[in-house]
Amino acid sequence: MKTSFLKLLALAVSVGVGGLMAQQSPERPERPSGAENRGPTKIRVPKGVELPTAVQELVAQFQAQRSTLMESRRALQATLQGLSEEERKAAIQAARSASEEVNRAQRDLARQVRKELLDLRKARRSDTGG
Repeated sequence: MKTSFLKLLALAVSVGVGGLMAQQSPERPERPSGAENRGPTKIRVPKGVELPTAVQELVAQFQAQRSTLMESRRALQATLQGLSEEERKAAIQAARSASEEVNRAQRDLARQVRKELLDLRKARRSDTGG
């Protein structure tokens, strides 16, 4: 009886303290939301390694296509606000079908950049003997 009372008391204290701790959560800082608050994506390159111009051109092409795509999506979003429900659905469907090819090209270009970087890493490792 005495041990069950002590267990019950310990449970009550732990629940009470846990409730107090849960209420005193710190304020979280406001996080930027959306891509418009982020800077351009940078590729991490080890110190002392210079990317070949072909890879730099691929990265620049990828970033230019991405920024163009984002601008067109923002423009579409602005035009959708004044449309009726049917018009909005039709415009969204047209935009989806038009952007499928652009998205496919972006994925292919991103794969090509990753492949080039992987090949560079492999070449670098074989040069250093690692």
